[in-house]
Amino acid sequence: MWIIANGAASAEQPSLHISSVKYGLGCFAAAAAVAALLLNFRRQLVTEYAHDLELRKQSHVEADAAERRVTELYVKAVEQLGHADGVVRLGGLYALERVAQKNVDQRQTVVDVICGYLRMPYEPPASRYSSDEEKQMLSKASADPADGAAMGGGRDERQELQVRVTAQRILRNHLRIPEGGNVDDLIRRGGSPDRAFWPDIDVDLSEATLLGFDFRSCVVRVAKFGRASFYGSVGFGEATFLEDVQFGSAEFLGDAYFSGATFRKDAYFGRASFHRSATFGEVEFLAHAMFGAVRFSGDAMFHSSVFTAAAWFTRATFGDFTIFSHARFLNGCTFIESVFRGETYFGTVMFSGDDVSFAKSAFDGDVRFDNSRVVNRSDSQDCWPAGWDLVPGADFASLVERKPDEEV
Repeated sequence: MWIIANGAASAEQPSLHISSVKYGLGCFAAAAAVAALLLNFRRQLVTEYAHDLELRKQSHVEADAAERRVTELYVKAVEQLGHADGVVRLGGLYALERVAQKNVDQRQTVVDVICGYLRMPYEPPASRYSSDEEKQMLSKASADPADGAAMGGGRDERQELQVRVTAQRILRNHLRIPEGGNVDDLIRRGGSPDRAFWPDIDVDLSEATLLGFDFRSCVVRVAKFGRASFYGSVGFGEATFLEDVQFGSAEFLGDAYFSGATFRKDAYFGRASFHRSATFGEVEFLAHAMFGAVRFSGDAMFHSSVFTAAAWFTRATFGDFTIFSHARFLNGCTFIESVFRGETYFGTVMFSGDDVSFAKSAFDGDVRFDNSRVVNRSDSQDCWPAGWDLVPGADFASLVERKPDEEV
């Protein structure tokens, strides 16, 4: 602009020179302002970045501190479980429960510790959890709890009993779904410190000694109860087992209730012993049901149960009264070499899918198949108890008792 002013008329040059100076100063001021803004912006970025780094550092420090606190609480609680005083052991259990409730990722670990405690060797005293016969056997090996006899390691029997019952109660309280809750919905929602229910939990109580075990309406993923001893009545009614469940060689010394339970994967009860009644009414076996060599000393009731996959009762022993009325075997069943010592009722049962076999089974009492139906199959190799014949129908065959004068 200064060059343009030099080429103008002499009279206009002074004013144009002044305008040029003003314009130049304005441009310089604008450039300086832009530079200042850029500098301030850069300083702001650096400040924010430094602040963000500080926040991250603080967050890591707090997370590490929280992790250390959880670890310290966990270690202290586990140490308390080994204390000779039952009150201290109870405190350890409740401390573990608080750790698990507030820290979702610690729940399986805490459950493993509680299950491990219940798996420790234990001989229960003659108590309300035992039948009269059990009390007589137990009293020979342990003093009456009223005497306050000490166990090995200086532990009081009464205190140890309360500690174990409390451990069982903690498992029940956090594995039981709320009333009216939907299993799949609760699992999808996942765990939360605000909810008492703990989803996605595995339970290993193999060889554990359990007293009046109450697992009604509980939901677990993998469950292991192999060789466990159940004293007193045991309740698994309305329970849901999401993965395989093991009850192999378990011993049920009191009444066992499984009514309304759901087994979504394989259920193994091989060689289990039920000393009193066993109720499996309206149970859903959605995979294989394996009861090979199981022993029912009392009543065995499987009324209205559904066996979706194969059901094995090979070499099983049934006691006073056995009932499978209204049950549905959708993929065959086998009772080969089984023994039925009392009355047996398979009334209004639906048999379909694979073969049904009662080969070499023995019935000491009366056996009934009234109103039961068998889905027609072209390759059927069924084997029914002596005295019962299949009468073909359009879609189903009916089981009809052979008249005495028709016996071969």
